[in-house]
Amino acid sequence: MPQPHDRGGRDRLSAVIHFLGDLLGDVIRAQAGSTAFENEEAVRALSKELRAHPSQQRTRALQSRIAALDIIALKDLIKSFSTYFALVNLSEQLQRTWVLNERERQARRTHEPTHESIGEAVRDIVNQGATAADIQQWLHHATVRPVFTAHPTEARRRTTLDKLRRLVTLLDPVAHDTSHLQDHDVIAIAREEIVGLWQSDDIRVVRPTVIDEVKNGLYYFEQSIARLVPALYRDLERSLATAFPDTKW
Repeated sequence: MPQPHDRGGRDRLSAVIHFLGDLLGDVIRAQAGSTAFENEEAVRALSKELRAHPSQQRTRALQSRIAALDIIALKDLIKSFSTYFALVNLSEQLQRTWVLNERERQARRTHEPTHESIGEAVRDIVNQGATAADIQQWLHHATVRPVFTAHPTEARRRTTLDKLRRLVTLLDPVAHDTSHLQDHDVIAIAREEIVGLWQSDDIRVVRPTVIDEVKNGLYYFEQSIARLVPALYRDLERSLATAFPDTKW
């Protein structure tokens, strides 16, 4: 997957992570109290120190800090970190999308296919001698069989997926302007979604039924596959038409 190598990309990613992290800190204090926030900050600081300078002393300090917490405090600590990393993952997914979009814009300017795209794949196999008839035969026999798996300890609840998706939509304009993060409405809406994440169970507390797993799979059909498959077909058709303008696909 593409990684943000440019300085602007790193700054943009860092801005989003800090924005969401600061809001999460506010939410933790408001929803669970200042002690929960202080526990999270202490464990985070000890973990960073241990990672930077591994030692038995730092390991024991971190273990002692966690061992001193009661069940409620541990629950809040786990919720704090699980929510934080969900927001970090969301930020990185946004950044990957932005990088891909930037690659596509650059490709349009240079009239070259995007790296690792369908267009590049078609160009490469044509350069290796494939004819239109060859490709038509391959496509005629090609079969794509996506597999959707569900695991009771990994599958997120649909309510959580919806909140994360709304955050992605809300923050997408940051790709062009990081000042979007200073908009009062953006801050208010993002805080509301993070409150919802905090108050919701991220995963199911009971084993999902077969129907639950089917519904979870349908979520991805509705939100991703039904939208992306037509776009993929259009991309393939454009790439083939560019390589073989006299062939009807």
